[in-house]
Amino acid sequence: MKKTARKSKAVPKKRVKSEPKKTTLMDRLPKNDGERLELMIRMTERHADQTMVAQAARLRLQLEEWKKANSK
Repeated sequence: MKKTARKSKAVPKKRVKSEPKKTTLMDRLPKNDGERLELMIRMTERHADQTMVAQAARLRLQLEEWKKANSK
């Protein structure tokens, strides 16, 4: 009697659990505008190239405007 090759039974694939969504840097920043701007200024100052310095200056202006708007 000739042996017949066994049919391989379909094994259901295990579902790979999707990794938890990584929070972006912007999500981790505090929701409060004032605190967020201060933090962004600090982070941009840390980088020494000129564009970052200019960006930090712009953020500082934003912070000043925000403080004026919220002091009323």
